[in-house]
Amino acid sequence: MEPLHSLLRRQLKPPNGDLSAVPEEWRAFIQAVNEAYRQFDDDRTMLERSMELSSQELLQANADLKAKNEARFQATFNQAAVGLAHVSPQGQFTLVNRRLCEILGYREADIIGRTVKDISFPADRDVADKLVLSLHRGEIDKFSLEKRYLHANGAALWVNLTVASVRTPEGDVDYDVSVIEDITERKRIEGELEQMAKYDTLSGLPNRNLLQDRLGLAQARARRLGQPLGLALFDLDRFKEVNDSLGHSAGDALLYELAQRLKSNMRYTDTVARLGGDEFTVLIEGCSNREQIGVAAAKIHRLFNVPFMANGQEVYSTASIGVCVYPEDGEDFTELIKNADIAMYAAKRDGGDAVRFYASDQQVKSSDQISMHGQLRRALEREEFELHYQPKVEVRSGRVLGVEALIRWRSPERGLVMPLEFIKLAEDTGLIVPIGEWVLGKACRDLREWRDSGLPDLAVAVNLSTRQFRDQGLTAMVAAALSHSGLDPRSLELEITESVMMEQTTHTTSILDALVGIGVRISIDDFGTGYSSLAYLKRFPVQALKIDRGFVRDIETDHDDAAIVKAIVQLAHSMNLGVIAEGVETADQLAYLTSLHCDEYQGYLFSKPLPGDEVARLIRSQRAGELAAE
Repeated sequence: MEPLHSLLRRQLKPPNGDLSAVPEEWRAFIQAVNEAYRQFDDDRTMLERSMELSSQELLQANADLKAKNEARFQATFNQAAVGLAHVSPQGQFTLVNRRLCEILGYREADIIGRTVKDISFPADRDVADKLVLSLHRGEIDKFSLEKRYLHANGAALWVNLTVASVRTPEGDVDYDVSVIEDITERKRIEGELEQMAKYDTLSGLPNRNLLQDRLGLAQARARRLGQPLGLALFDLDRFKEVNDSLGHSAGDALLYELAQRLKSNMRYTDTVARLGGDEFTVLIEGCSNREQIGVAAAKIHRLFNVPFMANGQEVYSTASIGVCVYPEDGEDFTELIKNADIAMYAAKRDGGDAVRFYASDQQVKSSDQISMHGQLRRALEREEFELHYQPKVEVRSGRVLGVEALIRWRSPERGLVMPLEFIKLAEDTGLIVPIGEWVLGKACRDLREWRDSGLPDLAVAVNLSTRQFRDQGLTAMVAAALSHSGLDPRSLELEITESVMMEQTTHTTSILDALVGIGVRISIDDFGTGYSSLAYLKRFPVQALKIDRGFVRDIETDHDDAAIVKAIVQLAHSMNLGVIAEGVETADQLAYLTSLHCDEYQGYLFSKPLPGDEVARLIRSQRAGELAAE
């Protein structure tokens, strides 16, 4: 039998002695093996060079050294960061190390003599049989695979198994060496990631990605059977009122109960999915004609006849359902979703709480809005949004201190679309949440890139909409954007309107405290146009006020506007808040703001909003001028 130290040295020796390609958990073990072997070689060399020992003494000393060295390697074997085992050709464990016992939860005595199949998960007992046979026949040198073992407590655990054979001088298999790594946690994370990629977190239903995959399979079946395929798209009528009156937790409870009803009442052949917000779809298969698809859609509609329980309260809700049929109403996922969306808005136009089939000649009052809604849904996927930035300038020095991020939509159908044309629609449909997440992430990344290129001391301001501020994941989303970009939280300013802050003061305080706790700054946008109150300025952790452009526009000629601007500046400074004036377009406006000691301004007087590379170039040029002046 080959000594353990010789086997390990031969099996684990990396090419050219390079340990960089070896997994980290193996390096210390390999180094320990090599060090022990080196010590053995040194000791043996010293003995062989000694002329004072007799042959018998030399043999005895050499045997003692081999035993000592074998003990060293046995200790090293037990200190390995992975499980190691010798397995007989019959599949029995003959030697195991300490780490393998820890992985499996057994004592060494409980494993020795048992077979690999004894501790394998039932469904995985035979997965390696063919590979072991090929290994013993000499057809392969080793093999690796993932399989499940049974822990001593009965739980299944995943391992990565690598097996190689040790042969006798005659070429027969003496035993197999198994290297066993516990990958249970990795498999758990992989499973969670797969779940997140394919299923909606709140409802547990398939999400858009999985729906698209299943639609492709359903289309293939429909073509083979010569049957139509229905796609019902619907959202809840006036769902926003539920969130506003009862809170988001009640809205989530309603959506969850709806998901359970859909799963319980639709056929197993149908796919129920949640696209986001309060929008759901049902992929209707196995119907022989359009009328049967209509029956299935009516069944969905009837599910809303029974009230929902939302945090202990009965809530009645209705739905507007749009239905389209493959292949007559569309050939692919995008077209079918778009046409079902048009049909759904036709139902809403008629007052909601209805089912409408798509028709190519449907006349809908807000046809352009419906078209825009469908295009907005696809704009993020197609990367059609872009950010422009307007500099925020220090009034006293004229130095650019930061920028405000402003979204633009470069639509293939509509050209460059300004936010006033689509933000309200995005807010009403809930699309503002993913769009806002993109804006925040993009703004943080851009600012970090500018800083890395030599533009320090800049801040970026991002507007938060009402829908975003109500979203329960807002704080986590902000933290993720900062983490992924590596941007200092102090360089991010979130702008919130007065009306948002006054809706739910308890909720608002907790959200603002959490955001400030991350390190970001908070400013009130369009100050003076909403429910201005000294009370909420004292209660909320706000750092700055932005004077609405409507007050700035006529400060040169309108005494009332000038008085309001002066009062806002004095109020802010008395409370140690910064003041930013929007919409500054003339030198006279700036001169008046300077006389009031306003802190910052932005407007066309200095620069209109510019694409990222242009605004960076502008700021870089200003900084270069400052250095030259020095």
